[in-house]
Parts: sequence; structure tokens; C-alpha cells
Amino acid sequence: MKNLLVILVLITTILQMRLFAQQNDTIIKNKIKYIKYNLYKGVASNNYFINGMTPELKDSLWRYNNDTILHISHQDSLLILIGGIITTKSKLITEGNPERIPTYCFNVVISHYTHKLIQCLLFYNNEKPTVKEIPLTELEYYIKIYFENIVKFSIK
Repeated sequence: MKNLLVILVLITTILQMRLFAQQNDTIIKNKIKYIKYNLYKGVASNNYFINGMTPELKDSLWRYNNDTILHISHQDSLLILIGGIITTKSKLITEGNPERIPTYCFNVVISHYTHKLIQCLLFYNNEKPTVKEIPLTELEYYIKIYFENIVKFSIK
């Protein structure tokens, strides 16, 4: 009976950690929709995508980057911000739906422990997606969102 109780407590703890690790906030600011979520050390999945992301991006560079982030999360707990950037080139997702396909998607990864920026990537969201690493200040300037206001600490 005692062993059963220990197992139930362990399972409950693992499920709570999993739920907490995947907890996210969807925020819309300056017409930029982005998701802020925590990926805690040792969590087994990282599968967030942006609405309107092309299959070519989602199934290639974005998925590869998610796998890389998951690998990093085995050594560190991470704060991840992902979003889509709508421009004048952005097309409607479907007729009658006001949402648009983002021209660019971004992925910002910050260490929970050191508050150090691990990556800031900008993905071109089309049939031949590309990715480039950019300074965080450049992304902030472009989208008019300052990440230190979101994460509530100084990013190194």
C-alpha cells in the first residue's frame, strides 16, 4: 500500500511538472501574436508552432530548431518566445478568416538560470524557408516589443 502511494505521488508530480512545463501565454501586442512558454530541464517535448506557418517551414527548419532546443533543455531550463510577424506581404490564411499568414516567424530562447540569450532566430515563412540569427535588439526594433518587459529580468 505504501509503495502504491509513493507511485501515485510520483505520477502526480510528473504530470504536474509536464503541465507546468508546457504552460504558455498567448499575447498580442503591436499586432504581433506571440507565445511565451517555459521548457523546464528534462521535459520530453517541444512542439509549438505558429498559426499560419507554412508546412515547408514547420516540417524542416522549425522542427530541426525545436529538436535543438529540446536537446539544450536537458542541461538548462528555458524561456522561449515564438511568434509570427505580419507584413504587407502577408496573405489571408483562408477566405473569410481575418488572420494572416506571417511573413516571418521568430524564436527567442533565454536561459532561466543565467538569463543569457541562447538564440534569436528569424525564419522566412514561405515555400523555400530560410533562417538567420539576428541580434535581439534588431528583432525588438522590428516588432516594437521589448523582451525584457515580458520576461521581467535583464537579458544578458
